[in-house]
Amino acid sequence: DRIENFLNNREDVYLGSTRHFFYALMQNRLKQEGFKLYRVTAGPGPAWPNRLSEALSKGYLQSVEANEIKNHSSRKDFSVFSDDLLEIIYTGKEWKSSPYQDFPYQVSRIKINENLSVTAQGYVFNACSFVAYGFLAEERMAKMLPYEYGKEGLGQ
Repeated sequence: DRIENFLNNREDVYLGSTRHFFYALMQNRLKQEGFKLYRVTAGPGPAWPNRLSEALSKGYLQSVEANEIKNHSSRKDFSVFSDDLLEIIYTGKEWKSSPYQDFPYQVSRIKINENLSVTAQGYVFNACSFVAYGFLAEERMAKMLPYEYGKEGLGQ
């Protein structure tokens, strides 16, 4: 019973995490894993819409495909790059702090300062190369997972 609880907690920590996002990005599975990825095209401020539908229709956000921001850097690893601020929405879990009234899911933004080196399993080698805001900024040491943990650890 305690082991099952432990495994369920681990899965809960993984789903929607930075590791899960980068795994989905590396595997070209953003949509299948429940992620939406956007390029932020307008600066923050009081005019920023509080509805995702409005942010999209007014061009504040533009959809991004995985292959637009990643390249193979070696046989197993990838390089992730973007000069733009990126908005990540994970639709697998609701989040009461969502900035969007019409979309109550986990919303994060990341700013990549230099190319990120990422494994196919979503492990980031140089984590200091990006800054996370929103939901992903809440990840702390207590929510870290072992290096080998990933989708294969979930039995999927």
